[in-house]
Amino acid sequence: MKIFDRYIIEEVLVPFTLSFFVVSFLMVVSRLFDVLMLVAGSGSFLLIFALFFAAVIAASGFVIPAAFLVGCSVAFTRLSLDMEIVALRSAGISVKRAAFPVLVLALMMSILVLVINLYVSPWGTRSVKAIAIQMILEKKNLGVAEGAFSKLFDGLTVYAERIEDNWLKNMLIFDYRDKKKPKVIEAYKGKILRDPKGALIVKLKKGKISVVSEDGSLEVLEFDTLTQRLVQGEEGILGKPTKKELSLGALLKRMEREKKRKKKAYLDVLVHFHKRFSLALTPLLFCLLAIPLSITFHRESKWSSLVISVVLFIGYYGLLSFFQNLVYKGIPAFLAVWMPNFVYLALGAYLFFKKTDSFVA
Repeated sequence: MKIFDRYIIEEVLVPFTLSFFVVSFLMVVSRLFDVLMLVAGSGSFLLIFALFFAAVIAASGFVIPAAFLVGCSVAFTRLSLDMEIVALRSAGISVKRAAFPVLVLALMMSILVLVINLYVSPWGTRSVKAIAIQMILEKKNLGVAEGAFSKLFDGLTVYAERIEDNWLKNMLIFDYRDKKKPKVIEAYKGKILRDPKGALIVKLKKGKISVVSEDGSLEVLEFDTLTQRLVQGEEGILGKPTKKELSLGALLKRMEREKKRKKKAYLDVLVHFHKRFSLALTPLLFCLLAIPLSITFHRESKWSSLVISVVLFIGYYGLLSFFQNLVYKGIPAFLAVWMPNFVYLALGAYLFFKKTDSFVA
């Protein structure tokens, strides 16, 4: 690699690295805030570190393109402000030549994001859930708070008026996981435990179970003691993997299953499948647009690089959201998901080849 190319790449990588850590931190903290509040005081330092690491991995497919966009904008804005672009052109080096190593780097970033989207991010997303649940399970009674409604899992909420000697007193369990037969369990006291096989069980004393049948009638069963299984084993605790947690092979299998069932569920999975590939190209697309815009508007404001980054980023995801909603109105998923890429590619190619030649300091 030539010294010149190395210099240009370093100009991009420094703000890219800083942006990556800042955006990753903000995203991880915002996404894990509720989890961290729930597991406060439990879990080893190693588990907490593993949780943050998995969350960064899960978000990296989103963060890398954003950080690379900032890196390109900041680098070429600075080169323009410091008249280095003018000096390069005076030496016979065009803006296109200066941008070449960055375009190669953008292509490498796109390949990296593709691998992350297909294989790494699903593992990270699933790991975040597994580690968070492990930390919750380490707390007595799953961290159910006194005098508050505690949502343990989707469709399962527990209330305890007070806690004495690890017993949940005047306890209520709201179980809406079976929407056809929701039930409410009332008990004088109870404990939430795990059996040797990893299943979650609740031991209850003096209470009743109220179940709403499919025909709307209410069935009530009173008990003196009751041991109720809440969740069956580790897989039951983790729940059914979401589409974001599936590897490429598992995602394709789910697409085949959903194709025979509900249309909306199939379209959701199909859109997600195409997004894993289309979003991988965003580093290259952002680079094509950020370079000409940065050298064109570098004198507007010292914050112009950040403004350009925000506008391009919001613009892309705004287009994606708009076209994605049209999938449910009959537009092919491939066309809808890839349309923002086509728009940014056409605009980026035009600006890159036109504006770089007409650069004015």
